[in-house]
Amino acid sequence: MAGSQLLTDNLARAHVDPAEVCSRLRMAGIRQRAEVACVILEPTGQISVTRRGAPIDDEMLRGVIGAERIPRES
Repeated sequence: MAGSQLLTDNLARAHVDPAEVCSRLRMAGIRQRAEVACVILEPTGQISVTRRGAPIDDEMLRGVIGAERIPRES
């Protein structure tokens, strides 16, 4: 996800079901898509969730496919 937008093209490329992303959002305590800055499939296969509210350092997004689509505002 980039902000509240589910990137279905990236999900299909990574063979990740949208239901798996929703499950991970719930596990992270996300109640609304508007709370999400980004969701990243890590090299380990785990899914990480970053909340909105503070700028994301570009270094943290190095190598992330679709990083240019992630909202930079807090």
